[in-house]
Parts: sequence; C-alpha cells; structure tokens
Amino acid sequence: MKVKLILAAIVLAAVSFTACSSLTGTTGSTPSNGISTTSTAYLNGKTFGTSFTSLYSAYKAAGKVDLTNASNLLNMAQLASAVSAIKGNAKNTTFYKEFSAGAIASSGIINTANVDNLITTISGLNLSSFINTGNGSSNTTTTNNAATAATTAATLASLFSSIQK
Repeated sequence: MKVKLILAAIVLAAVSFTACSSLTGTTGSTPSNGISTTSTAYLNGKTFGTSFTSLYSAYKAAGKVDLTNASNLLNMAQLASAVSAIKGNAKNTTFYKEFSAGAIASSGIINTANVDNLITTISGLNLSSFINTGNGSSNTTTTNNAATAATTAATLASLFSSIQK
C-alpha cells in the first residue's frame, strides 16, 4: 500500500512539474517549449504583465488603487487591451499558453502559481471604459464608468493584497 502511494505521489509530482515547466521563465528570459516570443499572444501577455506590475507598484506606493492618476489610467487601458485579446482566445490553448508565458516573463510578481487566477479574475471585469480612456474618449465621466472603475479598483486592490511581496 505504501509503495502505491509513493508511486502515485511521484507520478503526480512529475505531471505537475511537466505542466508548470511549460510556462517557466523569469523576467527577461526567453521561455522554452515552443513558445513564440514574437507571437501576438506572447506580446499581449507581456503587456498584461507589465501594466499589472506597474499598477501593483503604484498601489504599493499609494496604499490604494488610484484611478485618478493619468499613469495608472494609461496602465489600465493597456491592461484592458491585453485582456480583450485573451477574452477572444481563452479556449485556444496555444494562445493562452503563450499569453501566460508573456505575462510571467514580463513581471516579477506574476508566476505559474498565480497566472491563471489573475487572468481569470481580470478577464471577468468590464474594462471597456478603460480602453476608451486610453483612446482619449470623454466617456469616462458617466455613472456607469464610475461604477466600473470602483469595481475594478476594489478587485485590483484585492488581487494586489493577495500577492503582497
């Protein structure tokens, strides 16, 4: 019985290691396992990771998600643009894998343990008003956009507090 449990643990560890190793990479490194670092998915993932990290840094400095700051709004617009790319391709495993690898490679805070949760949580937000903000639209003063901004700020604050470094 012990032998079966040990073998099962070894097999489970090997499968887990293999699954996670497909997304390995550190900031600035080139991922392996056939991931194209020039693909649209990878580049969108890098934008996602970079803008998320910038927002996280601003959160740590200010102690809150300040969506009145122009730099933070630009980062939100970039994050929203990257998220819109993954929303349309979430079921495409190659796209998702390359997007995740780009997010991990561009950020010191996004890793294989939290990348799926971050992508899922942020993809669930309505960030269309931030895309309009990034395009210079004046639609950011409506009540709907204010409610969206408040929800987004609260969700981001929750994510940031869960990954405190």
